[in-house]
Amino acid sequence: MRRRRPGWLALLVAFATFAPFVPFVPFAPGAANAQDDDDDDAGDGDRAAAAVEGRVLVPLSARWDVRAAVVPRLTAQLGPSLLGALDQARGGAVAPGVFGAPPAELPPVTWPFAVPDPIRGAAPIGAGDCACKTVVAQLAPDQRVAALWAVTHFALGADPSDAAMRVLELRVRYRDGLALWLNGVPIVRRELPVQGDPLALATRRHGPEWESFFVPVVPGLLRAGDNVLAVEVRPAAHGVAPRLELELAGRPSGRVVRGPMVQRVGAAHATLVVETDEPWVEDGWLGTEVQVGGAVLRIGGPVPRCAVIDHRPMTGIKDRRLLMALAGTRPTNRAGEPMFGVYAEVVRAGVVVPVGS
Repeated sequence: MRRRRPGWLALLVAFATFAPFVPFVPFAPGAANAQDDDDDDAGDGDRAAAAVEGRVLVPLSARWDVRAAVVPRLTAQLGPSLLGALDQARGGAVAPGVFGAPPAELPPVTWPFAVPDPIRGAAPIGAGDCACKTVVAQLAPDQRVAALWAVTHFALGADPSDAAMRVLELRVRYRDGLALWLNGVPIVRRELPVQGDPLALATRRHGPEWESFFVPVVPGLLRAGDNVLAVEVRPAAHGVAPRLELELAGRPSGRVVRGPMVQRVGAAHATLVVETDEPWVEDGWLGTEVQVGGAVLRIGGPVPRCAVIDHRPMTGIKDRRLLMALAGTRPTNRAGEPMFGVYAEVVRAGVVVPVGS
């Protein structure tokens, strides 16, 4: 995630290059200032991001089918695991894993489409003494929930607006690692390894704040009729149980979700950087006018990129391979230069970033 805050700059635009980020970068509003602790409900407040925009497909009140793997806490499992490893080294049985052994039917063999014998309920979903609408397990002092699997459904009809969806927005509050599938297709993974022990810990803890994910709707991702959204959540080392709240919306067009940020200011030009929720949405901006602060810009043609983007702007050191990455994914001009970003000319001059902001 790029986090740059060029709040020091004043600019009267005479000419600007308008170059968006490569989108589909998860962005959590307020996450940089979040004060985390182990209790989701103690002094953290709601910290809710703005509500999702577009047609809501999975509301916060949606019903979920949920299963959880209840295993010994790590401190209780560590001793048997070490003793088992010594016995295994002497030719004994395979040692139990340090993360515990899941029930025979978990992870679900029908995953990511269904869970067997589920607990049904609405979010927030958790375990133990959490203030949740759906509590999947009451835990003894030596127990923890190593993983939680949840499935919900939503329907799409023959309405043209459903077929025109181009971007999905997921707004999620979770602890601590997250993976999501839509109709069996993986769409989001945070802090969970793809391979390995199905009960392994999340690699890093996640705070109580909401996080937003933007998913491009590629052909075949959505389907008319029933659609299945599946979520796996696991705690990190500090937690005894995962937690989940989620809503999903779809919309027919992309938008700017962060920016503009002013970079590389020259005597007669500047670069403006924005983050969008749809990949390469700028390809459709030709001829449109946008307001940036007090200035109005008219979007022009695409910007061809050369080997300069492989060099660091401040030092000139070449230590990147951005040009090759772009050349493999973007259209090129006759010189073989890939296109990334768009030009813009000033229709009405104005202040983009006030002094001292």
